[in-house]
Amino acid sequence: KLFHHVLLMNDGELVWAGPAERMLNHFESASFPCPLDANPLQFFVNLSTISHHSPQEKTVTSTRVELLKEAYRACDYFKEVCSELGTQVQTQSQIRSFTSHPSSDGEEESKDPYERPSALTKLRILTERAMLNTIRTRSAVFARAFQLPVLALVLVFFFTRLGSGERSIQDRNGLMLETLVEISLASAVTAVTLCPPLRDLYDRESSEGMYSSSLFLLSYYIHTIPFTAISSVLWTCIIYFGCGLKLEVDRVFIYLAAVFLLHLLGESLAVLLLGVFANVTIADSITTFLIMTSIVLASGVYRVSEGMPAWLDGISYLSPFRYSGAILQYNELHSLQISCRVPNTTIAMSTENEVCPWTTGDEYLNDTLSPWQQDFAKNFSGLMGILAFYYIFTFIVFAVRRRILY
Repeated sequence: KLFHHVLLMNDGELVWAGPAERMLNHFESASFPCPLDANPLQFFVNLSTISHHSPQEKTVTSTRVELLKEAYRACDYFKEVCSELGTQVQTQSQIRSFTSHPSSDGEEESKDPYERPSALTKLRILTERAMLNTIRTRSAVFARAFQLPVLALVLVFFFTRLGSGERSIQDRNGLMLETLVEISLASAVTAVTLCPPLRDLYDRESSEGMYSSSLFLLSYYIHTIPFTAISSVLWTCIIYFGCGLKLEVDRVFIYLAAVFLLHLLGESLAVLLLGVFANVTIADSITTFLIMTSIVLASGVYRVSEGMPAWLDGISYLSPFRYSGAILQYNELHSLQISCRVPNTTIAMSTENEVCPWTTGDEYLNDTLSPWQQDFAKNFSGLMGILAFYYIFTFIVFAVRRRILY
């Protein structure tokens, strides 16, 4: 009763176009009566949709839709409309003949009135749609832009105003560890929560050949960048001002760059596994397991790499947290002056005293990090190389997934 006229189409052809009150009788005469307890419009939309859940369902629903198209072309209302127009249009080939244009030699030249948009146009439309859908959902905006800043505020209560004593080394390492864990896990969980509806929509639309998997992934990654940037900046500001880290421009921007890349790594790993596993719970569990195992194995915070077996240390080079952990540790502890004091006194201790083995952060770094781990260029190169691998492998997985499904 809310609609005067309804138009249903499938694959560019009419299934019904006419008054809403005539739909019930029409579909009933076509042997598709609407159940008494069903919403008529929803029922008719479902009838006009081809299901791609399985090859069998696709065959059955495709046959049903073709029957509905034929039933509409044979119904009295369609004939009335054609009669009013003064044209007996009953096939798609006749409809296309109206768009034919004479060529220069006098012969008719058929032109398709619907030009396929370019890849850039499709990418722009997909990105805008994903962005608008995110903005319209408050929970999605919070998860992408403000979830991590809220977690940063919680960390500030535990790491308020880090000092410069020997114990501050452990505190600073703990803060860097929380940076690795919180950012990578939160971004992965956000992707596992928000990506599946877009993935399922892509599955339906790509089955009709509307766009490729590469365009879907590009639009997805592009629309997340503004939210990731906002979240990274807010996290960095809260941590630096709340925990009393050294406010030097180069340190702040290095920390911000590492946080931003950790965002992208957690998100890309989750999307990769969502391409492999249709079940969201399985993808979520494996993502969490891989992140936590990788942090324990390769971050260098739980255990120094020199103390691990050679084969285990070799595997850790494949983890992004080996590089990001070294970046965060070196960025924070480099040139840090450690004040060591005798217990229950205020007299500064000498460097020879066993109670205070390090007087500077560089001494601690030389004992725990290898020379190459103290090189920002090498660590950032390793981190971005692994991120690029994640992206490339994700594109391959979704391309293979599309071939398997359709």
